[in-house]
Amino acid sequence: MKDRQVFGICMGTMLVLSLFAFAEQGDGSWDNVINIEPLGPPIHRDGTPLNEKEMHHYEDAYLSYESEKIEALQLYLAKYPKGIYANVALIQLAEICSPALAASKENLEKNMLMELKSKVAHELLARAKINAKVATPLYQGLITRDLKDAAKVGTHIAEFSVKFGSDKAEKVKMFTAIMLMEKDPARAKEILASLPETASADIKAQAAVMMKSATILGQMPGMSFVALDGKKFDLAALKGKVVIIDFWATWCGPCVAELPHLKKVYETFHAQGLEVVGISLDKEKAELEAFIKKQSIPWPMHFDGKGFQNQYAAEHGIQGIPTVWLVDKTGKIVDIDGRQDLEGKVKKLLAE
Repeated sequence: MKDRQVFGICMGTMLVLSLFAFAEQGDGSWDNVINIEPLGPPIHRDGTPLNEKEMHHYEDAYLSYESEKIEALQLYLAKYPKGIYANVALIQLAEICSPALAASKENLEKNMLMELKSKVAHELLARAKINAKVATPLYQGLITRDLKDAAKVGTHIAEFSVKFGSDKAEKVKMFTAIMLMEKDPARAKEILASLPETASADIKAQAAVMMKSATILGQMPGMSFVALDGKKFDLAALKGKVVIIDFWATWCGPCVAELPHLKKVYETFHAQGLEVVGISLDKEKAELEAFIKKQSIPWPMHFDGKGFQNQYAAEHGIQGIPTVWLVDKTGKIVDIDGRQDLEGKVKKLLAE
């Protein structure tokens, strides 16, 4: 008799869940989410990279995809906050907010996305029973939001370590160090130094490279090479001038997008003592030469065809591009986040 009662309860529960699932699927809310397919990688079918114009179109299309996906997920969650796909929707929302934040150019839009990501993270964490893999991007979102507050960042890292184990916190710590590297290299070094002995070999190798980058401020980098145009370049010979060191590549959309501004800064201040040197992370020499000719890039260019293993990128722990360094008149690196207010920083250094 009891077995029949249990069987009846189970069947009743399954029927109720089925009805809920049918209701959710019936109104098309979840279908609206899954029918929005992501874009493929920004390359042609034959593997060749997009040109500048095509890359701009791709970035616009990707932003449209992200906006549409975020809206569909929010609509589903508003209608079914406890629905059968609610956790999946929250996880997808958390995952898509990060690239959307990185691509967003408007401060208001960035603030709205940051607030949304924070709410999603708190909601998912409140539901518990999530593993370290799911929790990692959520804590990364909280850390991104609170990056300027060292105490809060420390709390997030400590809380993650307690919940999921210090051995699982290595990715959260590495993410935090990467985020801080340009703005606050001293704090980045502290976090890298706190990585556990049990950290994976990959994490340790990445941390060692980043330590190089964190200690570059105030140093005089040795850069001497034969440039792409066949002329010899020696950074030491430029003492008395302000130098922009631009780590970039033709396949990097943001790098190409910033090129007109960099050229404008160069044209404005070159006569006053500004020089620029490019460190290309391209692998194809002919494509780079054609791009330089088409864009009329006037400054010397280092190229060795090794991509991110480029001699100077590897030596100085470059993690991403575009990366812009500023060298003062004494030959020392004084800024590793030169992209922000580049014109103002150059003007100030020239006046020193």
